[in-house]
Amino acid sequence: MGEGAQQGHARQGQARRERRAGGRLLGLAVLGLALSGAGAGGQGLVFDISTGIERDSNLTLDPADPGPTTRSDTTLGFTLLSETPVQQLALRGEGVLRLIDGPGGSAAGFEDPSLRLSYGTETRDSTLDLVARWRRTDLAFSDPFTVLEPDALPESGDLVLRPEGTLIATGGELRYVTGREGPFGADLALRYDARDYRGTSDPDLYDRRSAALSAALRAELAPGTDGRLSFGYEIERNDDAAETERRTARVSAGVSQRFDAANVVDLSLGYTRVTTEAGLGAGRGTTTEAGLTGAVALTRDLPRGSATASVALDRNANGARTELRFGRVMELRRGSLSADLGYSFGNGGGAFVGSLAYAEEFRTGLLRADLTRSVSVNDDDADIVSTRFGLGYDHEIDRVSRLGLSMDLAMIEGAGSGAVEDQTRATVTASYSRDLTEDWALTGGYRYRYGEDGGGSAASSGVFLTLSRSFEFRR
Repeated sequence: MGEGAQQGHARQGQARRERRAGGRLLGLAVLGLALSGAGAGGQGLVFDISTGIERDSNLTLDPADPGPTTRSDTTLGFTLLSETPVQQLALRGEGVLRLIDGPGGSAAGFEDPSLRLSYGTETRDSTLDLVARWRRTDLAFSDPFTVLEPDALPESGDLVLRPEGTLIATGGELRYVTGREGPFGADLALRYDARDYRGTSDPDLYDRRSAALSAALRAELAPGTDGRLSFGYEIERNDDAAETERRTARVSAGVSQRFDAANVVDLSLGYTRVTTEAGLGAGRGTTTEAGLTGAVALTRDLPRGSATASVALDRNANGARTELRFGRVMELRRGSLSADLGYSFGNGGGAFVGSLAYAEEFRTGLLRADLTRSVSVNDDDADIVSTRFGLGYDHEIDRVSRLGLSMDLAMIEGAGSGAVEDQTRATVTASYSRDLTEDWALTGGYRYRYGEDGGGSAASSGVFLTLSRSFEFRR
């Protein structure tokens, strides 16, 4: 059999696997909707469509600047919703009809299909939530400022646009909480995530599977005193060059004590064991990182919010890491502000960490800002510092028109152990929106993007125009 025929059979097999996965999820959702519709409540169906055109000077942020690209995307989506007084079931599906003309030629097709199923039920004392998802994304159009479950960048350690390949992401979570109002309670959770890469030769893009189980038990030991016991186990398998497999087990016990109406102290002590197997054949070896973990946190209630101080010791594949934080939560007259600042240090070095969440509503607009800076271990077992900053302002010009300004910045830096390529991505967008009718809306604007990594730096400018509408049916 020739090479072309083999590739053709491989593509057909891949397409069949994707259709089967999507079909199973769709069938499960439709069955659930039919069953849930039997009770009291309502059902709804929403169709939404947006079509637009964009002209970008350097779509892939290539330092060589290959030239401009014109792209037309028509996004089609639907949401099926069924509700009763105690439960909700929703299925969301979306895809893009894309036409593109750029330096690499012209192409057309149906891209970025996704399905997301969610189910939730609630009683006075317990909740049950289930989420299942599937998505196929063209890596040339992935955006680190758009959350791609289960890869919420920049925590995965990659801000680079890839010129070729497809990512198929599947996963789900199941969580059950009981005893919310009683002296005893439990919180049980299951999670599964999978990444499958197709059509790429990049060694940094390899398939990955992870599954996690966690359980937490809570008991009221005395008035103002709560005790808890938690367990967790996670297994991760990577199809990298070393076929890395990691197993993480955690156990901890803690107590929360309220001394008076304003002060609460929380203490916890635990043990974590991380076992990593890597290598091929006789060269395969096992390393273990294990030891005590713990945390102390003080919270003080204030007239318009609260203040916190904490110190925590955690462990990962690269050893122990200690983090010290001070935080403040404040209620504003028309908004809220929460912020914390700290320092994280481990075997390989230290870095400042923190977060900020601010939102305030004005007479004709809304201003918001958010910042997160954290230390984690990426897929290549290197300590990284991930920084994400967002700033936006929405201004209401009149009853039917709005102006939007936003800026997003993401950075990845090394934090000690392992070799890390510094990466930076930034996007600035200015847009104008106008309601043409009750259902139709028109949005146009300008977007500037900047990217920098080990291969150099690049910038692009683009203009876009989008027309959108939603159709809703309920009974």
